Amino acid sequence: MFDHIVVALDGGELSDKALDYALTIARTTRGKIRLVHVVDHRTTATVRRLMAPTEPKIIEQLSASGREVLEAGKERCTRWDVPVSVFGTEGVVAHEICTAAKEFSADLIVMGTHNRTGAAGVLLGSVAQGVLAESPCPVFLVR
Repeated sequence: MFDHIVVALDGGELSDKALDYALTIARTTRGKIRLVHVVDHRTTATVRRLMAPTEPKIIEQLSASGREVLEAGKERCTRWDVPVSVFGTEGVVAHEICTAAKEFSADLIVMGTHNRTGAAGVLLGSVAQGVLAESPCPVFLVR
């Protein structure tokens, strides 16, 4: 049923936990995993606006950090004997996760959520909420 699973990784504890769930599902269904990491365009836009002289270096550091997160996730999938591919990009996080899911013909998206409410939810926005609104497939949220 879940042949193609997209897992959104941000390097945090919740995304690690989400990968654990995805690996269990993939092993059970003999599915494939695509790991996705998105450098948030709001971060890069702020860096570009406020730190123009050092911008390329900082954005490269953000991208390098994302590649490390993807590589660590890829190694975990390999240890579990689960076929894996990676996708790293910059943009609107929820949209890019959904784009990756469409391109991968995903049957499921697995991701962590902080479940922020109130002012924090309004100010920070909710990547999970954005994914739920745009997703081409079911979404498994891990708290």
